[in-house]
Amino acid sequence: MARVRKFGKPNLFITFTCNIKWKEITDTLLLGQTAKDRLELITCVFNLKLDALLKDIKDGVLGNVIAKIWVIEFQKRSLPHTHILLILDEASKLRTVEDYNSMVSAEIPDPIHHPKAYKTVTSCMVHGPCGPDFLNAQCMEQGKCKKRYLGSFSEETCCDVDGYPEYRRRQTRTFVDPKTQCVVDNWWIVPYNLHLATKYHAHINMEICSSIFAFNHLYKYVYKGPNRVTVVVERWVDTPSQENNPQAVITNVEWQNHDEIKAYLEGRYISTSEASWRLFSFRMHDGTPSVTRLAMHELGMHMVVYNDNANIFETVNNEQNQKTTLTEYFQANIDYPLARVVTYMDFPSVFTWTNGTKKWTIR
Repeated sequence: MARVRKFGKPNLFITFTCNIKWKEITDTLLLGQTAKDRLELITCVFNLKLDALLKDIKDGVLGNVIAKIWVIEFQKRSLPHTHILLILDEASKLRTVEDYNSMVSAEIPDPIHHPKAYKTVTSCMVHGPCGPDFLNAQCMEQGKCKKRYLGSFSEETCCDVDGYPEYRRRQTRTFVDPKTQCVVDNWWIVPYNLHLATKYHAHINMEICSSIFAFNHLYKYVYKGPNRVTVVVERWVDTPSQENNPQAVITNVEWQNHDEIKAYLEGRYISTSEASWRLFSFRMHDGTPSVTRLAMHELGMHMVVYNDNANIFETVNNEQNQKTTLTEYFQANIDYPLARVVTYMDFPSVFTWTNGTKKWTIR
């Protein structure tokens, strides 16, 4: 929320996924090896590709970016991918249909004029198959594609009622997908950027954030956290041995009575690729701004932290006159004339809060 307030809503949402058929991977494999045998190689190559993509973004290939956030995630089949949110400056923001079409395409490229992009799109940017004939597809819910890939062709890009763009999908080219043997037309193409598809030969989904209603979902999606599993802990006692071991029977009965919702434990799901990523100490995310948490409370009603063994009344009494960012904001207004023209919400951009001294100082 601090980023949105400072820079505005995100304008572009990019998902960049590793491609195990990259030349840097296939040329390094030993005789008889496949990419799944060299997950550390996949990790290193994807990290290099991501650095190159971030450099391209910084150099302005998608416009002048004033703020960005990216987070690394790992699929269960061990392929790393990253989600990137970009905020553009006023001159680079996408406002017209022509701007949308110049940045994002959802059609099969011309194989003559854009052979590299055609190869990427036909091999990496095809959704499905799904629909009435494929009701068991993962994207199908109640007979509809939850990824919004079932519809009609459109001659122009427009926005739906929810503020999400419906990209131009003309009835132009088709091809037969060698993996599914299905005829693919423009309705099954994942939106992409022509330049990035040509250069990186990977799944790079690009979406335009055309409405303020979409940004909340996007930020939650980026920070949704890692995959987790629930582990149930139970004690198992060999049934035949219970007749000769009364203690085992008693212990088992006591355990059965101790349910605590099956004594579940929540655990991280860590793939081999993520383990390699962490061993190499590669960055997992970037772009999060430095944020100062501002206290909001009435006089003498600030938050007090104490441990289980402490006397709560003594702790409260000792902390009664504790300095907070709010109390010292008023003090700073007395000490600094500059503070009197800065709102409390904007204070961290002009003043610095020091936890040790509990004071605001001018940056």
